[in-house]
Amino acid sequence: FCNKLIFGRRMINMARENGMIPEEIYSSKGKTAEDAILQQVLLYDIARITKRPLLVAQVDAAQCYDRVALAAASLTLQAFNVPNSAVQSMLRPLHNMEFFLRTGYGQSESYFGGKEDGKHGLAQGNGAAPPTWQQISTVILNAHKGKGHGVKIECPITRQTIKQVGILYVDDTNLWEGLEEDDDLISTAAKGQAAIDDWGGYLGETGGALKGEKCGVTIHHQSPDGKGGWVYTDQQQRGQEEGEEEDPELHELSTMAFSVPTYAGGTERINRLPTNKADNNLGLFARPDGKSEQHFEQMKDRMTTWTAQIKSGHIPARSVWMSYNGQLWSGLRYGLGACSAPVSELKKGLTSADFYLLSNLGVTRSITKEWRYLPAAFGGMGLYDLTVETTAATLATFLQHYDDKPNPDIPEQHLSFTINVAMRHLRLELGVPDCPFQYDFSTWGHLATDSWAKSFWEKLDELGISLDFKSDNIPIPRRGDKAIMHLMVKMGLRGRDLLRVNRVRKAQEAMFLSDITTANGRYLERHLLEGHWIDSEERLLGKHRSKFIFGHEYPTAADFKLWKKYLLQIAPLNWMLEDPLREWINPTQRIWRHFLNTETMTVEIHTDEMIHEYAHDEEAGDRSNVLHPARHLELSAINKVPATLIEYDNGTVRMKQRGHRLVTEAEPIVYATFLERLLSKGGAWMWKDFECTQDLIWIVEAIRQGSLFCCTDGSYIKEIAVDVCGAAWILYCEETGKSLKGEFTEQSRWADSYRGEQLGMLAIHIILLTVEEHFGESLSNANIFCDNLGTIYKFSTKYARVSPSAKNNDILRVLRKIQSTSALAHKLSHVKAHQDDMLRYDTLSLEAKLNVNCDSRAKQV
Repeated sequence: FCNKLIFGRRMINMARENGMIPEEIYSSKGKTAEDAILQQVLLYDIARITKRPLLVAQVDAAQCYDRVALAAASLTLQAFNVPNSAVQSMLRPLHNMEFFLRTGYGQSESYFGGKEDGKHGLAQGNGAAPPTWQQISTVILNAHKGKGHGVKIECPITRQTIKQVGILYVDDTNLWEGLEEDDDLISTAAKGQAAIDDWGGYLGETGGALKGEKCGVTIHHQSPDGKGGWVYTDQQQRGQEEGEEEDPELHELSTMAFSVPTYAGGTERINRLPTNKADNNLGLFARPDGKSEQHFEQMKDRMTTWTAQIKSGHIPARSVWMSYNGQLWSGLRYGLGACSAPVSELKKGLTSADFYLLSNLGVTRSITKEWRYLPAAFGGMGLYDLTVETTAATLATFLQHYDDKPNPDIPEQHLSFTINVAMRHLRLELGVPDCPFQYDFSTWGHLATDSWAKSFWEKLDELGISLDFKSDNIPIPRRGDKAIMHLMVKMGLRGRDLLRVNRVRKAQEAMFLSDITTANGRYLERHLLEGHWIDSEERLLGKHRSKFIFGHEYPTAADFKLWKKYLLQIAPLNWMLEDPLREWINPTQRIWRHFLNTETMTVEIHTDEMIHEYAHDEEAGDRSNVLHPARHLELSAINKVPATLIEYDNGTVRMKQRGHRLVTEAEPIVYATFLERLLSKGGAWMWKDFECTQDLIWIVEAIRQGSLFCCTDGSYIKEIAVDVCGAAWILYCEETGKSLKGEFTEQSRWADSYRGEQLGMLAIHIILLTVEEHFGESLSNANIFCDNLGTIYKFSTKYARVSPSAKNNDILRVLRKIQSTSALAHKLSHVKAHQDDMLRYDTLSLEAKLNVNCDSRAKQV
């Protein structure tokens, strides 16, 4: 008990409160092994989409608890502010422990260990062992980061980044290297070997070691297939014909070898896994190529084993069903939230295994497939459908972790950040400015690389689930602008032709028409229609022409021909658009390289390294549009507009077109009224009858003075409406007598009095949060009263995650979002309900009167 209290609670809570637990550790509170696997799956997806190399080294520690050097443990624990006396009281008995041998003939007189031969290790069953190992892992991780190891996960649109060295779950460790734009196969492999060596060294310094047979390396690397697509480099070998020249990258990959340092000071060679294989990692098989065959085979094996055990047990059908629901599928659901298998694979995933267990469930095998999976409520057998279960698990995972604006500086939100990155990569792959889930998968789905996000979208589309969530759209840069892929679909492109055009669009790093038009918005850029932009003069000015991150693409000549054919349909006369683009209204993602200084009428050409200025040759009396190199600039001019130039071989340029002034920053959203800001948070049905015409600054003043009293009450009258509950709330200032109140109802199959109470409490929290944002004040110390103790307990709890099976989990997820935005340090107190039944109203306390008021309005709403 003492070890768990000091090390497992106090030390870990102190580390958590001060942000000292690295984001890579997934065995800490609020995280699960499934979260770690999902992070690994998403990283593979990002590497697959961007076509960048990624090395994953699975380096598991051998006998993690039993090999800890106690001196290293002591220093680590004291560094995390544990008193030396507590450290010594835990470690010294372990070090001086005497080990006797006891058999049926008695106990040995001699022993090993003791003071004269002290042993190391934290001992199995020690309540301090897991937290101590976690803090040792923290020290190792920080040292590893200090050496520059790890990968950078970057949002392709906002360019925000996080740095992560891998995933750790107790002694199971995956180290990551690569994923940089300039990384190649050789540099990634070198980084990976250096990371393994350093990790093994750090582990050895703390008494640990790496076990070679438990370690392995996978290199995620893709190569163009010459047909516009991509193939995994190590999978080319199976497709090569005899006598065909071997790809140099394939040769390099096949000769690579990796090793881990041993405790004795040598090295031990480890396996290099192909991209179509995966070792069991945290109970799942996450393959680099994103396929799920091994995961399904694992599930089938478990079902086969369970079926055989049931057959040999002679158990009645009722007990078999209980085991099927509570034992078999409770285990099979593990990891489904991270599964990226397409619907076609899910539909055939477990059908054969399901068929053989039917007789054990008391069901005839001749029953058709549809009846097997139909719920019992509709007369079916109620077997679990893999497609439905995977969709439910993925949806629960998404709701658990998705955040439209995750903070990359908060470790707890790194998985949310990575999901957001994956979603935005999907958006850029499709070429759509808004949420991809609202598009028809049958039309758009094949444009995206196989990934977890794409698979989730397909499942929602297959089951007809509409998912409404907040997602920032990419604003249209110019008035009259359009997304290129919207135009292509509108023109009737489908299937392979749409895929080929999209491949060119990604290669040209374009989203909107303004990305491929001249500065004045009237003409299409000819060099972007006839070939790859990297083969043009534009490539000499910089590595990219977009601020967004697009994956590498190498379209074929036929792809460019099709691209040009359809774009000329909107610009049929001399490349001129039928509907020209007008002024800029939002920032553009295009990197403009040519500008006209409207004050000096000079031209600036921006490269990645410097700014070149071109001017008229005044001495020669040159007044034409031809400009000559003048000088290098440190800063660009303020008054400039994008321009289209013609560059000559003699180094001069000529102004061809000038455009409108660019918009550099998006206009901030300004809410004219408090109600507008409140409605922007969603849940408009809660505020349908709410009117707010007063200045609510009095709420801020009341909180400062401690005179704000808030109260809520819910109602549920089953005899009137079984699926409707209501809530009423009020904010009241004791000093001024001012009040703000509202009431609403919700129609839901989960309606009950408890939900009504929670909805009312949620409404108060949303109101207080909106007041904070509207007046720019950080507010606390409001008095909030409720007559339901369960609601007070729930809203007093800090939520890192919300279980999908939790009652009213939708309300708790909103509360968790509010908690991540505001401190919400208000005082929640219980008030006894219906006090007016026993006492006169004028004798009641203020909070009791407010409760009576809310109770009356909640019943009448």
